Amino acid sequence: MLLKIWTSVMLLGLVANTAQARRVSDSELRFAYISNDGSVWLDCTHWRKNQKLPDWEVICGKNNRVTKTFQVHFVTKQIQRQQMPQTSYEFLYWVTEPQGNKSVEHTPTIWMHTRKFSELDNATLSTGVDNGSAILNLEFKPEI
Repeated sequence: MLLKIWTSVMLLGLVANTAQARRVSDSELRFAYISNDGSVWLDCTHWRKNQKLPDWEVICGKNNRVTKTFQVHFVTKQIQRQQMPQTSYEFLYWVTEPQGNKSVEHTPTIWMHTRKFSELDNATLSTGVDNGSAILNLEFKPEI
């Protein structure tokens, strides 16, 4: 019985929310590979692997030489409510890092909550790569 009441309350709360997953364009993203000691900073190029999916191929290099390759799954969602917190943002920033014959998955999910209704100006997200010796930095700036 308690589970049934809790489920009903959760469903009522979800109905009152306005959730908007948005399609992210290539121009809203910028990637950089940065070593933890700051000695290596590589700008990256990226393109959508499949126009229907939120997946990007990211290649970081220097002097036209590819040095790092990653696959990125990036989804962002804005949720607005009448109660606090009034606006929440969810970011899925999942990185697949090839390492020889295998790959390593990095799958952080980030939530941000605001007390009042708000629109996102930008977000900078990072995840550790290369066994924790570097980060793949993502700058997300939504176009209005």
